[in-house]
This record gives sequence, structure tokens and C-alpha cells, in this order.
Amino acid sequence: TAQKRAEEALRESEQKYRLLTEGMKDVVWTLDVATQRFLYVSPSVEKLRGYTPEKILAQPFAEALVPEQRQELAGRLGQSIAEFQQGLLSADTYFALEILQPCKDGSRIPSEVVCHLVRNEQTGRIELHGVTRDISDRKRMEETLRESESRFAQSAKASHAYVWEVDAYGVYTFISPVVQE
Repeated sequence: TAQKRAEEALRESEQKYRLLTEGMKDVVWTLDVATQRFLYVSPSVEKLRGYTPEKILAQPFAEALVPEQRQELAGRLGQSIAEFQQGLLSADTYFALEILQPCKDGSRIPSEVVCHLVRNEQTGRIELHGVTRDISDRKRMEETLRESESRFAQSAKASHAYVWEVDAYGVYTFISPVVQE
């Protein structure tokens, strides 16, 4: 019958969704903005933060943020929700931001969050859908690069010879002063 085919199609769709979200390293999530509660959090959250999805679902959204970022992010979210409700933002408007997230062991993990607001067609409620990614490695590489650039600049400034750097367009990006003896 048609109902059995629809139920089977729904089961297949759910299975594909689970395979996709449960097999990835990034955390996929859905937040009800009115209640400030997660409606879904993929199992990968346990590897990222040490908490089970069930624990995250039981916590208010604010617990997913470090205290010093809560107020700023709540303000940004509130502004975005207001703009979404006024039709100034569409569901195609994505936000990308870097945040620190608290982990079960007391540490903090730098994360990149990409999310967007949507209106749930069945409930009419506004939801925030997102993906959270661990960016610890990227942050370490950025710090290593900054340290390397600083050492280069210090060495070049102390040199008795001219040292320069040219970008791919032939523009000088650095010219050292020559140390006079």
C-alpha cells in the first residue's frame, strides 16, 4: 500500500541521515531557539567535548559555550533571530564563527561553527542548524606561523645586509633596515 511505501521511504531516509551524521568527525546539531535547547546532536560530540549526545540534549545551550563568550554570542544570535523574523535574513544566510567550547575534562576546545536559521515547516518554530568542527590543529599551525614570522622579522632587522620579501605580484612586503655599526 501507499502508506507502507511511505513508511519504508522514511526509514530509508532516516538510515541515510544517520549514516551521514553519525559517521563524521564534525558535530551536526539542531537548536530550538525559543527554548535554547538542542533538538539533535550527533554522536561525534562525545569525541569533541567528552559529553554524550544525551547529556548535551539535557543541558541548556549556554552550557555549550565558555562563560566569557555567552553574552556576546547570545546578543549576536538574538539580533540574527530578529532579522530572520523580519525577513531581513534568509535561510540561505550562513554564519561562520570561531568559539571556545568547554569539555567534560575541564579543557576548552577551539571550534569553528557554521550555522543558519530555518523555520521548521512542521512546527513553525525557528531553529538554528549547524556544524561544529575542532580547529585545534589549525590554531596550533597559525601560532607556529606567527612565531616563525616574528623570528624572521627579528633576524632581518638585526642583519647587516638588506633582507626583503616580495609577494607573488612583485610587491615588496618587507624590507629590513640595515644595521649600522
